[in-house]
Amino acid sequence: MKKVISLAAALIISITVFSNPVDYSKALKIAENFSIANELALSLSGEFSKIQNDNKTLAFVFFGKDHGFIVVSADYNITPVVSYSMSEEFSEGSALESLIKADLMTRINNIEYQASATRLKINSKWEKLLTDNPTKEEVNQWPEPGTTTTGGWTETTWNQTHPYNLFCPIKLSTQQRSLTGCPATAMAQILYYHKELNNTRFGTADRYYHNYFQKYWIDDAHETYDFLSFSALNEYLESIESKFQNDEALSTEDIAALSLAAGFACKSVYDPGGSGTFSVQQAYNAFIKFGFSEAVLLDDSFSDEEIKEKMIENIKDALPVHLAVVDNAWQYGHNVVCDGYRDNGFFRINMGWGGSADNWYSLPEGFPYSLTVFEGIVADIIPKPRFSLTLLVSPDNLETELSGSGMYQEGNQVLITAGIIENYEFTHWSGSENDIELIDDAENHETTFTMPSRNVELIANYQPVTNIITSHQKSINIYPNPFNTQINISSPEIIKEAKLSNIYGQVVIYSGEISEFDAIITAGFIQQGAYILIITDKNGNVFSKKIVK
Repeated sequence: MKKVISLAAALIISITVFSNPVDYSKALKIAENFSIANELALSLSGEFSKIQNDNKTLAFVFFGKDHGFIVVSADYNITPVVSYSMSEEFSEGSALESLIKADLMTRINNIEYQASATRLKINSKWEKLLTDNPTKEEVNQWPEPGTTTTGGWTETTWNQTHPYNLFCPIKLSTQQRSLTGCPATAMAQILYYHKELNNTRFGTADRYYHNYFQKYWIDDAHETYDFLSFSALNEYLESIESKFQNDEALSTEDIAALSLAAGFACKSVYDPGGSGTFSVQQAYNAFIKFGFSEAVLLDDSFSDEEIKEKMIENIKDALPVHLAVVDNAWQYGHNVVCDGYRDNGFFRINMGWGGSADNWYSLPEGFPYSLTVFEGIVADIIPKPRFSLTLLVSPDNLETELSGSGMYQEGNQVLITAGIIENYEFTHWSGSENDIELIDDAENHETTFTMPSRNVELIANYQPVTNIITSHQKSINIYPNPFNTQINISSPEIIKEAKLSNIYGQVVIYSGEISEFDAIITAGFIQQGAYILIITDKNGNVFSKKIVK
């Protein structure tokens, strides 16, 4: 009981101290002291503007000399510094001003629902920033300032609208395409940050009933509602995974497909007016679906401090967090990426609105639109480790194309291929005893290898072909070389058969039985490149030659 009385008394005292409205001089002092305390590289120019609603001042905006700004609340019941940036510009009538204005009005309308502990915390911030001798704080930041383009770990600024929603379901009555939904956009940006899908694909087990304004089965209704089927989506995921591994840029369509895949994994509902989920549990399930088996869910059963402690731990380890927030009444919510931390208590938020409002906020009380309650977080989103597969050739003085080297996860099925070498034949793959056991067919130049949880070297072994007809023994004439539409063969011995293989050893043309001294191979339909022509005569002698189209 004593604790409650003390808390109430402190609250009354604080309210009395801050009963008068915030004027220009106090707001300027807040801005100056905030800049000093946080050692911001921001020198105020003396210019300012007001954010107003019906002639009522909601906040003061103080501008930096070159760039940047600090927004100070005009209401003591709201956290003193609403928003700031050391690099962005603030202009009247901008989307940022509209966002801050709407946020402040929402906060003012919800002051009566403000928890006592939250109000005390806000009052404490006002007291510290109104002192005549502000304490300069040594602020540490993760990631280190200047190491990323955004200030946070994620450097994407994706949105829920076009073109990110290219493949989302349409609303039949209006033919409008649905938004991606904030959980999907947040998750997709985290997947992109890690460049990892963990070989995730969608199948029958991932079907779900879309029970919202429109009711249908995903993916059964893909033609009616014009979204990607699971099979079409899987083709995109395979391409995206390949691009991730080869450090290639994603196309607009790739990003739209990744956003849809995240939404399907979240079992999102879709509508042009707003898409999303009903619980942060769905986002957690989605990360598990995508193979992030170490991910953990901290829901509202955890305290704010426990959630923030986990976020800080992850951010220091370069692991962005999927954060879900709601309003006091749990009627509205938003899912974002939390990917930066300053030890003065500010967190960097990627809002998923195309970069708009991406900034540093005190959490949870400083989150915009009065979404000041933690619904929960998905943390420890850690990709599975990858291991290297290196393919070599023996004898090592030979030159050929080896396909399959790369970085893979344990259990990946990797197609490995050893190319054709003129006057040599492939004999077998070699490596450690444990590695050979993981090769499907070690005597086949094209086979499958199951990746273990270690780095592996495999050797493609060759030996000279002993029954080759050399130019000193028999003369086989092959022309033209380079060829265009056909290859002519003239031999002093009857030709049994001829094969044309690409550099990976794959047969692209087989002549069948010839039994003639001369033959014509039609080859106009194959792609340009280098090939090996292998000719076998009636006596079983083999002749091979590299030719080019």
